[in-house]
Amino acid sequence: MNPTLSFALLGAALALPVCQAADVEVSVRLAEPDALEVSYQLPPGCDSLPFVDSSVARANWAPAGQCGKVEAGALVRTDSACTALAFRIPAAATFRGYPAAYPMGAGEGIYLHTSLYAPADRCGAVHYRFGAPGSIVTGAQAHAGRAALDGPQAGDTAVLLLQKKLAPSDGALRYFDSRLSPAARAQVARVADGTAAYLRKRLPDVPFTQPALAASIATAPGGPEVNGNGGDLMRLIFFNWPEQPGVDEQYKMTLLVAHEMSHRFQLRDALDGYPSGRLIHEGGAEFLRWMASIGNGWITPEQAAQNLDDELARCMVQVEGRSWGELPQRFISGNTLEYACGLPALVYALAARQGNDTVWSRIGGFYRELRQGKQPDFSRSLECGNDEACQPRWLPALTGRQGAMADHWRKLFADTGLAHPREPGPRTRKAILLKAVGQLMEDDCGGHKGTMDTPQGIFLFGRSECKTLKTNVELRRTEGHPLTGDPAAMPAMAAACAARGAVQFESKDGGTLQLSCQRLYRAPDVFYGADIGKVLARLRDKE
Repeated sequence: MNPTLSFALLGAALALPVCQAADVEVSVRLAEPDALEVSYQLPPGCDSLPFVDSSVARANWAPAGQCGKVEAGALVRTDSACTALAFRIPAAATFRGYPAAYPMGAGEGIYLHTSLYAPADRCGAVHYRFGAPGSIVTGAQAHAGRAALDGPQAGDTAVLLLQKKLAPSDGALRYFDSRLSPAARAQVARVADGTAAYLRKRLPDVPFTQPALAASIATAPGGPEVNGNGGDLMRLIFFNWPEQPGVDEQYKMTLLVAHEMSHRFQLRDALDGYPSGRLIHEGGAEFLRWMASIGNGWITPEQAAQNLDDELARCMVQVEGRSWGELPQRFISGNTLEYACGLPALVYALAARQGNDTVWSRIGGFYRELRQGKQPDFSRSLECGNDEACQPRWLPALTGRQGAMADHWRKLFADTGLAHPREPGPRTRKAILLKAVGQLMEDDCGGHKGTMDTPQGIFLFGRSECKTLKTNVELRRTEGHPLTGDPAAMPAMAAACAARGAVQFESKDGGTLQLSCQRLYRAPDVFYGADIGKVLARLRDKE
């Protein structure tokens, strides 16, 4: 149990702790299968209370009664006679970020994160209370009917409210959407347990606690995709999941589960002071899941090489001629570059490390110092280990502000032979098309972009401020060529841009549209393919 949280359960003879009169009580209950009700009990004189995160959109919070409203990122009491402000929040699936009310299963429950509900403490200490017909899961524990959260971390916690009671299975607390097949459930459990076992053996000093797990199917534009959150209550979402998943879907499931379980061996909050903290955390989890997947035989060395090559290509396509240090954080997060650039940065830097100690002793040493309250140099920890005379060479260059990142990749591979130039494959060509179409959308929409890769094309999320792309549309072809990685697609777009100043697209529904072409993305001159035998030999050296 997290020592900063305290739980109290309501049973036949148990009552929840009573809050002090001047405190704020936030009560969240599973009011309907597809909606939550949240109530804020405010002390007298507290007529306006801002949320901790006032930037979150809460437009779908419907007031229950005439007591209050959400306005400008704050709770506002509209009737002085009211002591509580209540709202109904419909469940809605989102692809990124922590959710306020995420539907789990077909009306089986709702997952939430208290950071979306957390008010500031200026009107008193904040206490959280939860209610559901079945189990309430938080802090990797299940409670029946009612639960309470208090303490510094109560406003930054995942909670699962269920219609039915959830019982542990084989010592693990795991909720599975009833629509997930027995084979899918078994794969999730196998990968979760296998990742933990692999990393516990190699990082024995890292404290590990078994998380609760919540896995569900959801729908979204595009084809089968995955998303999730780590933590004490791990959320795994499988979008547009087929009843009989193919090889590609099983591969994506393995990557997601292994990545989220790998976070259990890290210290996210301890990285807040690092300029590249997100790359260290997400890129680090990518490295751990990549190694665990290879070590457990879930992916072959050839698949591992393809994954590494694809992520490096995606990184290079997005970063272009810039350094990592000059990229805006919003751009990094919006294009998930902490993952795409983080995986190859860690793989190649560790494969090119100096000294004789193992990869695992260096990763373990870095996190050991973090747990001791120190702030070790990440680059030195990984590239040099305990060698005081060593100077890290590659990570400072790749994650710094000096020189284009592409130039540092080129030098790393020229000096080490860990990767060699290659022709772009279908996935790389698709990444190039996504970048090019995204730039056209930015020009059409005043700098805004919303794109998603789909199996047959590219989905664009329309915006009212766009000139042409005001509504959602899935593009399937450009200038007569499919948007699936066709090698002729980009040259055709470039020719149209030069000749007409516009590029024509065909949509999924058979319609056509033209986007003005003020500029057209130019891809890197060279991409790289890993010498996977050499890379794995170096990573496994001295194990």
